[in-house]
Amino acid sequence: MQKKSKILVPLDGSYESLKTAEYAVRIAKLTDSSIIFLHVVWSPVSLTKHGSPATVYRYVDEQAEKAERWLAEITRYAKKQNVRAKFDIEYEDASVANRIVAHADKHKIDLIVVSRGKPKSRFWVGSVATAVVNRARCSVLLVK
Repeated sequence: MQKKSKILVPLDGSYESLKTAEYAVRIAKLTDSSIIFLHVVWSPVSLTKHGSPATVYRYVDEQAEKAERWLAEITRYAKKQNVRAKFDIEYEDASVANRIVAHADKHKIDLIVVSRGKPKSRFWVGSVATAVVNRARCSVLLVK
């Protein structure tokens, strides 16, 4: 019997990342894999230089609330396709890519499906996607 795979799909809410999520759902359905959709809320401590800590925390909370709405929607979509899916929200004040890779390690992920981002040229890949490809211990599928 084949082991069930776990797929991690980091999302930022952009059109490109949500299309990547749909692509990952198709892969999961074909391979009988489960999916974890992940959004990392970037909450740099340095923002407190531009406002009070209360303002920064309010901003971070608002970002997490927005993310929870679209993560719930994409998770419902996956479940309607008979794919086992859930979502997680994490917070990071430094490297979003490192948080994604740490999440993959913690959950023993077999495949990360990541959008290449919105590069300025068709030959470039976004910085987060590049870092995930370079740092992940598991396979990474880059979707453009």
